[in-house]
Amino acid sequence: MIGYIARDKDRLLYFHYTLPVRDEDNEWWWSDDDALFLRDKCFPEFDNITYDDGPVKVELSIKKV
Repeated sequence: MIGYIARDKDRLLYFHYTLPVRDEDNEWWWSDDDALFLRDKCFPEFDNITYDDGPVKVELSIKKV
């Protein structure tokens, strides 16, 4: 699944299904559909992403093992 990750000003990381836009009043990234909260411990490769960086296009893959 292709989507975008973005970090809100409070440092929480989210996966958005569509390209989110910055909401300066609330200091978060917003999209028309639901967003999935991502735990930082599970995605250390995104530790350096900040609110100011903006959305990053990614592929999310989950498979049964």
